[in-house]
Amino acid sequence: MVGVRKPGGRRIFITVTLALLLYALPWETGATVPPDRPRSHPAGQGCRILIIDSEEGEPYDSFRVAFVEELTRRGCPGGSEPAFQRYSLSNEIGRARRVFQIESFPEYDAVVLQGTIAAIAFHELDYGNLSQHYFFGNVTDPISVGLIDAFDRAPPANFTGISYPVPPVERLRFIRRLMPEARTIGLIHTDMPQSLAYNERLRDALAREDLRDLQVVTREVPFVPGEHGMRRSIVLAREYVTELNGRVDLFLSPNDQMGVREEFARMVAGNASAPLIGLGEYEVHSNLGATASLFASTTAAGRELATMVYKYVQGADFAAIHPREPAYDVAINPVLASRFGIRIPEQYAPHEDEDATTVH
Repeated sequence: MVGVRKPGGRRIFITVTLALLLYALPWETGATVPPDRPRSHPAGQGCRILIIDSEEGEPYDSFRVAFVEELTRRGCPGGSEPAFQRYSLSNEIGRARRVFQIESFPEYDAVVLQGTIAAIAFHELDYGNLSQHYFFGNVTDPISVGLIDAFDRAPPANFTGISYPVPPVERLRFIRRLMPEARTIGLIHTDMPQSLAYNERLRDALAREDLRDLQVVTREVPFVPGEHGMRRSIVLAREYVTELNGRVDLFLSPNDQMGVREEFARMVAGNASAPLIGLGEYEVHSNLGATASLFASTTAAGRELATMVYKYVQGADFAAIHPREPAYDVAINPVLASRFGIRIPEQYAPHEDEDATTVH
């Protein structure tokens, strides 16, 4: 808790229509708390996919909708539609053990894990079981978790997929291009595993020659488990926003479940006189308080993971499906940029046919 100074294309937003999409797609069933026994496989459907989310909400919802839509569009062997079963762990690893006990995993053609909590849980439960294959998405650092040992090469065991974050070095270079005079960055994060892993990579990035003059002032708040526990973490973070305001040139959203919440962007914007560089696109485009973001598209990543799973269920060798890092893009709110005296670099200027609040 002690402060330490340490050196595309357009998007389609899924907001109000998200719930309708979830119900319209061919879900078998879904449950937050695991049921007493596994569901039966509906007749006439050629492949079964088990989806386990770390929790409800973003970035999982938009990723999952894109994944399901794309895999349903592609279909299963023989042209049949896939069947999906889904669970949410509410960020509690113990729920993963329960799912593992009551579900018959060999009956599924692939298991999709969303988020670092789910990835850690099933790494502990089933890593190395070469008869069961897992596809991950929205995992901050699959290398440090132990799922893989490198990107763009054969997975060492039974996990492959797409990571979540923009590499820290690229976020810092984005800040340098956007705010060349900035030197001190405020980062308030939780003690979630994905945030701690990301911060280690951030420290490594700060050692690079072109970034050594930057300083990151960190503060940590506890992760409060449960579907609504993150609201408590955001309340605790407000004290540190107030403390650091005036001492930092900007705030950086943390790479954890607090950082993706719109309540976090609103809280920082309401208590700080410095700009917030967000984690995603939504908090910039929807005027939630973030001035800019270098982000990975969860929609594009969901579609890409669906392509990977499709290849696998069609008979591709699992070792040939290499883990990937996501592509990323830029979002800038010109109104907030102007308010903070930020001149948008020419490379990020909006095209004539684009919305005034969107910069790619």
